[in-house]
Amino acid sequence: MKLPKMYTCLLATALLGQFATYPELSHAASSEREIINDQDANFKGLLGYYFTDKELKETALISNSESGDLSVDNDQIDDMLPEELKQFKSAMWTGFVKAGKSGEYTFSTSDNDHTILWIDDQQVIDQSSST
Repeated sequence: MKLPKMYTCLLATALLGQFATYPELSHAASSEREIINDQDANFKGLLGYYFTDKELKETALISNSESGDLSVDNDQIDDMLPEELKQFKSAMWTGFVKAGKSGEYTFSTSDNDHTILWIDDQQVIDQSSST
């Protein structure tokens, strides 16, 4: 599949495991989530939303990753989050990915059973548990 140089990538992944290392973390105080409009946001990389439920409703943490490393270091969140918010059940990343040149690119995850990937408002992968 050929992709343009600039495309929008929305990756929603339900992860049942633990995460490791993230450079910038912030705690979400409310269960109501407000997804930032990536086209209006002035940041690079992907914005990660981490949830304590599988339905992507109970936000526990929001983090920005410019490096592409989408994991969270448990040591970094120990003092930031109460114990009940430290067990993430799902995560969603939104943002822009700018390819250096036109061509084929491969996206991968460590979970093959709970992944949905959108590129340019088109769903290209649906390996969610509902299928």
